[in-house]
Amino acid sequence: MKGRLDLSGGEVRINSAHFLNYASALRWVVRETNGKSRMGLDRINALTQQLGVPRGGSAQFFHIAGTNGKGSTTATIQAILTASGKKCGAAFSPYVFDFRERVQVDGKLIPQEKFAEGSSVIKSLFPVMVEEGYGEPTMFETITALGFWFWEQEKCDTVALEVGLGGRLDATNIVNPAVSVIVSIGFDHTEILGGTLMEIAEEKAGIIKPGKPVVLGQLHRHASEVIRLIARQNESPIYEFGKEWFVSADKDEAEFELTFDGEVLRLPKPLRLKGPIQTHNAALAAVACLVGDSELRHRPDCAELIGKGIKSAFQPGRFQIFKAHGRTWILDGAHNEQASAELIRTFRSQFPGVKAELVHGMFDKRDPMDTVPQFATICDRAQFVTIGWQGARKAEELNELCSKYFAESRAASSAEDVVANAQSDVLLVTGSYYLLAEIAKAAGLNVGESQPQN
Repeated sequence: MKGRLDLSGGEVRINSAHFLNYASALRWVVRETNGKSRMGLDRINALTQQLGVPRGGSAQFFHIAGTNGKGSTTATIQAILTASGKKCGAAFSPYVFDFRERVQVDGKLIPQEKFAEGSSVIKSLFPVMVEEGYGEPTMFETITALGFWFWEQEKCDTVALEVGLGGRLDATNIVNPAVSVIVSIGFDHTEILGGTLMEIAEEKAGIIKPGKPVVLGQLHRHASEVIRLIARQNESPIYEFGKEWFVSADKDEAEFELTFDGEVLRLPKPLRLKGPIQTHNAALAAVACLVGDSELRHRPDCAELIGKGIKSAFQPGRFQIFKAHGRTWILDGAHNEQASAELIRTFRSQFPGVKAELVHGMFDKRDPMDTVPQFATICDRAQFVTIGWQGARKAEELNELCSKYFAESRAASSAEDVVANAQSDVLLVTGSYYLLAEIAKAAGLNVGESQPQN
């Protein structure tokens, strides 16, 4: 392409004087990569071509889409593949406590120096992208390209790649995966993906590639029918929960049985990912690894390796429990109706008979009536807070709309105000992943004790 920077050995060469340090690289990615979204994948394709990682590079990709549960499923796939001896990258969206959570290898966050180096290289390509008529990449395109660059640098064998939004037009959808995984289909981002389950399913099924297997979680019948049709059109083998694979789990036991391809594997339930749905997600991840990695499937210690991965899998902001100020703090980024219902189910299983204090904040694009009233079944007091991000819904508005569902509620002026006015023994912090970090900081929660470290 005209204007392409010189590539030597697959690496972009730029003047060392133009390299960013970590702080400036993070600031650039978060605040300055504000390119306009555009329909199609031409820009991310051009950017990865410029980086020397066309189609995402040489790793074997496990591509994961879904309305809810795709983050924990991605984390479990990464953990299983790492346990099996593969060097496994992973992409997550969004982050919770540290922006670098979005790009990982073997459960460790991208090092600050690599984040800075990769960001410097990508920033140097922006003028070329503009000259070629693509415009400046968005933040998501930038961080996706950074992941591809880093995994190639690290010579990753495999990558568990979480879709950002939808599937068909998501920036991650330039890869040709070993297996496509669709965890769940629910109502979220309907203004973009469509207003029916079938329309949403069609968008997410856009990650299906010709001849490549597809693994499905427990889906509504209408969504399943759409995805099966698209899989048949692509001549892609399909493995769906309740049809090609099954789970048997007693709630009082520490293990579950996965039945797949005529075999029964007895596997441990997740230890670091709480809630009944996590057994489903762990089994889904196991099936994805069995389908996408024939080497693992034929190893005599296959079940042992999968179990090791399931037990070690972790993802922040999924029913994380902390103790501070004499109280129990539960942090969970449930931000839509389906996720909120699952959070309530998990809370009841972990804290039977307990009433919590709800701490809630969300963005304007979401309707509190879809989620907040559900929490009145387990919370008798609520504090609403304005998230410190553009487009956040005001705490006063949330309190005015939702106070009638609780015995007591208030609009907090800040995360610090929430902590100062907490009254209950158990606080449930939810509504947005970005809120979790704000409350964790204000409450002095030691998030480093429960997330991957370099």
